Amino acid sequence: MIPEPRYSKAKPRNNNLLCYAIILFVIGFTLVQIAGPLLLYWSIFPFLDPLILIILLLIGAIAILGGVYIMWRWWQSGL
Repeated sequence: MIPEPRYSKAKPRNNNLLCYAIILFVIGFTLVQIAGPLLLYWSIFPFLDPLILIILLLIGAIAILGGVYIMWRWWQSGL
């Protein structure tokens, strides 16, 4: 007697979303890490504009949050 094949209701996950999330994580963490050495230069040269540091941190944080959201969408795509 041959057993019947098992059927699952699960769909395959959209791995493109996972790739987009990884790219956003890499971009976001790179921007946040670039802001670290700028803190040292800012302490040595206090006349530099701190707006660049704030912009790098904000763009990096937005990219990281976008990566978290897209990774959540990737997880939900297989349910």
